[in-house]
Amino acid sequence: RRTPTQPSPPHDNISDAQVPGEDPPLVAQLAPLSTEEILTRLKKARREDDKSPPSKRRKTQAKGAKNKTLAHALAVNDLARAMGGVRPVYRCPGAAPLRPADFDELRGKLLEALRNFQDFFDNPQRKGVRSRRYLVLKRKAVDDAERFRRRLVVDVPDQNRSEMIGTGNKVRERARVWRLCEKVLRTFFPEGHPPEYDSLAITSDFRGSPHVDKKDTSHQYVLALGDFEGGELCVEAGKDGEKVLAVDLKNRLGRLDGRVPHWVSGWTGERFSLVFFRTGGTPTPMEPVDAHVRWMKSQSIGS
Repeated sequence: RRTPTQPSPPHDNISDAQVPGEDPPLVAQLAPLSTEEILTRLKKARREDDKSPPSKRRKTQAKGAKNKTLAHALAVNDLARAMGGVRPVYRCPGAAPLRPADFDELRGKLLEALRNFQDFFDNPQRKGVRSRRYLVLKRKAVDDAERFRRRLVVDVPDQNRSEMIGTGNKVRERARVWRLCEKVLRTFFPEGHPPEYDSLAITSDFRGSPHVDKKDTSHQYVLALGDFEGGELCVEAGKDGEKVLAVDLKNRLGRLDGRVPHWVSGWTGERFSLVFFRTGGTPTPMEPVDAHVRWMKSQSIGS
């Protein structure tokens, strides 16, 4: 039995379990998938002795705008039942920093900056996920703001200039947080070899919320900071999502593809997360989850 610790926002229909390590129910984990994908998996997973009523099976294939939501919900429930209501979970630690001393020093500065980041209190939540604060920064916007601040304006659109003039402190704060996050990320990579990304999502108290990041064009890197217990990053793995990978991100860097369903397991305490991702450029093919596991394990040898 779960007891919410705070009121849910109007759009939130995701489990808000607070038990460290507890996952949202399987129906919530499967919900981000398309109805087409759900039905494809259902055909493969349905047992010969399945006794679900034929009428319910017909409804899952109903067509038309009025029935799309119902069809999806019924298909998700049928698939969750066919899978037995649970999936096996295997665990992997995120990558350890290559320069731990630098990481520890920067982590303290970044945590202080995030706790006082005024943009967290001025920004709306992302629809469909449960998070106390959720902010996305774009590299181009940060670079434009920096050029404007240094009076090197060349290609900053006119409509953006007045906004930048009136939000000087916010511009400086965003640029400072971006630079700190970038420095922290670099401690996980050899000098001169940082990963490519054009966007940074910063969240405070992100909970559960199975979702997919459809606009991503490559895999993402995720780091969690703060004093918390639990809060693993979980992602579908295996053939047809037959199992779940749970990655320990506390002071560690995870790598996964956000274009498949993923969520955060239950946790307690204070938790911030940084998600470095890319939405521009040529899309890269999705790699198997095992490829990301191999990368994280290779970075964690001896840590």
